[in-house]
Amino acid sequence: MNLISGSIVSGMVLLTIGMMNRGVNYNSQDITLSSIKQEQKIELSEVLSHDLPKIGYTSDNSLDTLIAYADEKSIAYYSNIDNSADGSVELVTWELTNEADVSTDNPNDYKLVRTVGGTTTNISLGITTFTLNYYDKLGGTTPLTTPLSSADMDNVKQIEVVLVLESAESIQYSQNTGEKFVKSAWVKRFTPRNLKGNG
Repeated sequence: MNLISGSIVSGMVLLTIGMMNRGVNYNSQDITLSSIKQEQKIELSEVLSHDLPKIGYTSDNSLDTLIAYADEKSIAYYSNIDNSADGSVELVTWELTNEADVSTDNPNDYKLVRTVGGTTTNISLGITTFTLNYYDKLGGTTPLTTPLSSADMDNVKQIEVVLVLESAESIQYSQNTGEKFVKSAWVKRFTPRNLKGNG
C-alpha cells in the first residue's frame, strides 16, 4: 500500500514539475518575442520620426505642393529628405501593401514599403497595422476623410501614425488557450513644420 501511494505522490510531483517547466518555457518565449518586437518597433519608429517631420522640406521653402497623395494606408510627399547640398527634392512614399509577408508564419502581417526618389525598401517586420490619420487642426479629434482631396491635402496640420507589429511565430500560453502572436504597438502624432502654414 505504501508503495502504491508513494508512486502516486511521485507521479503528481513529476506532473507538477512538468507543468511548471512548461509555464516557464511559455514565459521565456513571450519575453524573447516581446523584446524582439520592441526593438523592431523602435527601429521603425526612428525612421518614421526622421521622415514625416520633413514633409515639404527644402532649404528655400520653395515647394508649392507638399503632399502628393494621402490615404489611410499610404502617403506620398515631397522633401529634400536627405538635406542634400544640391537641394534636390525627392518624392517620398510610405505604403502598407496588401501583399502578405510570406517570410513569417503570421497570416496577419503585410509588407510596408518606403520609397525615396525611386529607391524602394521593403520592410518586413510583422506589421499588421499601419494607419495614417490626418487632421486639419492642431490637437484635432476628428480625422479627415481619406483619401484626401486636394483641398484637404492643403489643410493638413498633423499626421497620426498607428503602428502594430506582431511576432513571426505564435506561442501557446497553456493547453487551454489558443495560439497567440506577441504584439507591440506605437502611436504618434506628427506636426511637420512645413504644414503649419497650410490652410
